This record gives sequence, C-alpha cells and structure tokens, in this order.
Amino acid sequence: MTQIQVLLKFLTAFNALRIYGLSFVTKVLVFNTRTEMGLLLIFSSIAGQVALCFIPILLNLDVNWQTDNHTSSSLQYALKSVEYKIALSYCIAFGIPLLLVIIRDCLFSRIDIITGNNFLLLFVLMVPDIILFSYVLPSYDLKFFVCFYHGRSIILYSTVYWHLYLCGSDFFKKKSCRIWYISACVSAFLFLSREFSHDRAKTVYWSSLALLLASYISYLTVLFLWFRRQYIVLVEKKRSFSTNEYRCNVCITASVICFSGLFITWLAFGTPDFPFFSSSFLMISEIFYGLFYVVIFVFQQGIIRRDIIMEVRHSNSLFL
Repeated sequence: MTQIQVLLKFLTAFNALRIYGLSFVTKVLVFNTRTEMGLLLIFSSIAGQVALCFIPILLNLDVNWQTDNHTSSSLQYALKSVEYKIALSYCIAFGIPLLLVIIRDCLFSRIDIITGNNFLLLFVLMVPDIILFSYVLPSYDLKFFVCFYHGRSIILYSTVYWHLYLCGSDFFKKKSCRIWYISACVSAFLFLSREFSHDRAKTVYWSSLALLLASYISYLTVLFLWFRRQYIVLVEKKRSFSTNEYRCNVCITASVICFSGLFITWLAFGTPDFPFFSSSFLMISEIFYGLFYVVIFVFQQGIIRRDIIMEVRHSNSLFL
C-alpha cells in the first residue's frame, strides 16, 4: 500500500466521522433556528469534502497512467472534442435562469431554505462546468480533471443528501438515511486514490465498486420506506402532500434519473476505466448532470408558485 493510499483512506475515515458530527451541529443551527449560519455551515462542509479530493495536487502526485502515451491521449482527445464542449456550454446556459432566481431572492427577499437549495443546485451544475470550460479544457490538465471529476461526484451526493435533510422532516434525519451518503463519498475517495497509486490494485477498485453498489442499494431502501410512508399519507390519512414532501419527491425523482443514468451509461460503454473515458461518455454524463438540475428547478418553481397563490387566496379571504 502506497503512502497516498494510506493518507486518502485515513481521510475517508475522518470524512465519515465529520459527516456524523456535522449532522448533529446543523440539526441545532439550521433545522431549529433556520439561520443563514447553518446554511453556510452546509456549504462549508461540501467545500471541505471537495477540497480533500485535491490533496494529490497539493502533494504534487501524478496519475499513474499519465506516462502511457496511448491512455493519456484517449482522455485528452475526449477533452478536446467539440461534442463535450457543446454539452458543457448547454449546461452552463441552463444554469443562468437559476442564477437570476438566486440574485432576485437575495435582493428582494430573505435568504431561506429555498434559496439555499437553489444555491446547491447552482453549485452542482454551473460552477463545475465553468471551471471545466475555462481551465481544464484549455490546459488539458489531466491530474486536475481526475480530482475534479471525483469531487463533482461528491458535490452531487451532498446536494441530494442535504436537500432531503432540509426538507424531509424527521425521516431523512435518521442515522440509517446517512449510510448511502457516507458509502458513496468513501467510494469516490477510494476511486480517486486508485488513480494516483502506482499499482492500481484491483482490491481498491472492487472495494470502491462494492461500496458504490451498497450505497445505491441503501438509497433505494430509504426511498422504498419513504414512498411507503407517502402511500399511507395519501390513502389512509387522505391528505395531500405538504410543500416539503413535494420537494423531497422532486429531488428523489431527479436523483434517481441522474444516478441511474450515470451508472447505466458507465455500463453501456463497457465499464471504462478512467484513462479510457471517451467524448461520448463524458457528453452523456454531462447531460444527466443537467437533467438533475432541470427536473428540480422546473418542478420546484411550480410548487413555489402554488404556495404563493394559496397565500394570496388566504389573504383575500380574510378581508371578505
């Protein structure tokens, strides 16, 4: 086991413990008091996890396949392709309406949970694409791209987890609902450590893949329990979904589309290893990241408009 593997495995264990501790702190700061400090803590947590992905750059390590001209050129060709650049451009354009919504909320209303969720969506879609388009593609920095790719996976997992945590009442605050998130993040760190290890051990690969599959299974189990609860609400209690329940369902739908799309794409291209990512693979993956944003943004804005209409009707009824 190389030094970088030992270091990254230590950091993954530390990261898992930090997630548990942060969940307790945010339960006090955010979900009871609804303060901007709590939202800032969440954003800091995600940024901290992503920063761990760039430790190989700080240690000046090289990816273990960069000396091979054939494998290096495969990924470099994908980064130079016009198709991938077009996909990035479209996703950046998709993020502009969300950016305008966030600016509007900051200027004309109080920063609340909705604004925090919108900022997470912007962070998971637009900011990574801008960095890719403005720095990674012109410089063809493979080492930075590897770290950034796994960091973006962690951003996606974090966005889904905190979105459900914020809106899912007590259900998604259970410890059992954290298993999928921690497993997915640890899997991403292990995949990253393999790219910078000299032996590219199969043990690390299969361990990472097993953790990722366990994460998906755990997530599907949580979703099954959630939708069973929703069925009881609709059929037995005979009431409609609350606003937060609706937001959770929208986020779940978007995450299932994105997770399943990314995984099926990886299988369809023959489970390619990182050096052999093609332009088509990167382009389709980028599309599913974009769909995650589009589904949440479109349907979430619909429920916001519904709430505004209901508030106006309620206010009008008080004056009649």
